[in-house]
Amino acid sequence: MVDLYTVLGTVATADARDLRRAYLRLVQQYHPDRDARPESTERFLQLQAAYEELGDPEKRRRYDARRPGFSVPTSPPPGQGGAPFCDVGTARSPKDSRDAAPRPAVHGLWAHVSVKVRIH
Repeated sequence: MVDLYTVLGTVATADARDLRRAYLRLVQQYHPDRDARPESTERFLQLQAAYEELGDPEKRRRYDARRPGFSVPTSPPPGQGGAPFCDVGTARSPKDSRDAAPRPAVHGLWAHVSVKVRIH
């Protein structure tokens, strides 16, 4: 069984944003329109399959459950407080809350995506 995290070049504790960044970076590199070698096409298809599995939270949870020796961390590592995996929507200190408006909790597929469109 091929480790899907290795296919994407990430670690198993990577969040959804890191997975998406790794996927998009590698897809641009190995896309058949950019690289005509047959092995790049095969790699491109592996990347698509890996992200299809890991990009969906439910499929990722099931995949992680099947992986031997992997458990999802439930608390931050010793000596690190706060939210270890995501800072979106976390509470701010009282001093920070006086300085700026509270940050909205943004979730979902398009939370951190910017798109550039070129028309030829």
